[in-house]
Amino acid sequence: MLWFGDCRDNLGIVMLQKGELNTAEMMFRRDLAIVEKVHGPEHTRVATTCINLGEVLLCKDDFANAEMQICKALNILEKGPRTSRGRLMLRLPGFSPGGKG
Repeated sequence: MLWFGDCRDNLGIVMLQKGELNTAEMMFRRDLAIVEKVHGPEHTRVATTCINLGEVLLCKDDFANAEMQICKALNILEKGPRTSRGRLMLRLPGFSPGGKG
């Protein structure tokens, strides 16, 4: 079951890069449901998918829902190991460690 979630996440990234935002959103939402069920709602894998979904929502100008997903990811990452937090924070659109840039 997790393997299918990974495939959906990868397909979501491809669809996002192709500009197929509705398909990308669908893939990330399905992946999110799978990883939450498999790993639980506080796992860093959930945060990764929330970041991806948030990026799609930003591209769709759905700022309120994008913010909700990104905040969810940040809350998960603040509880997780430092290495996971740093790696995912660098993926946030417009984010720069230390607040510079």
